[in-house]
Amino acid sequence: MEYWAIINNVQVGPMSPANIARMGLTPDTMVWCNGMDQWTKARYVPDFATYMPPAYAPGTEPAARQEQPSPPNYIVWSVISILLCCQVTGAIALIYSILVEYRYSNGNIDGAWSASRSAKTWNIVSIVLILIWLPLIFVTGLLNGLMSVF
Repeated sequence: MEYWAIINNVQVGPMSPANIARMGLTPDTMVWCNGMDQWTKARYVPDFATYMPPAYAPGTEPAARQEQPSPPNYIVWSVISILLCCQVTGAIALIYSILVEYRYSNGNIDGAWSASRSAKTWNIVSIVLILIWLPLIFVTGLLNGLMSVF
């Protein structure tokens, strides 16, 4: 079967899938032949399966994205940390929270998990600091009140 394709913004064809592959076929190259309703990405056309990288079997997305969901980003906890008292550690946690989504969307699954662990760690540091800081403020205020009475 012969196909038409759009390669480098130029429509070429009709040609065999092998000839189109030699011209610079990618999984996202738009192809069409008689009998097709509309132009379709080559990754979804079985005749082009042998010319696709292994991760792009027709009808699938890259394997890494399918296997693992996005790691938790802890963004809500980061914002709460910033609002309660720990702006510095909360801001660091927020940066790592944003990096989780950025790295995951770019296919860097390991980097996304690393950023997720870092965001969690910095949020825990913020909570510990809050738990230490609040009693100190209370005791200091209590002592100031007592000193002003005497």
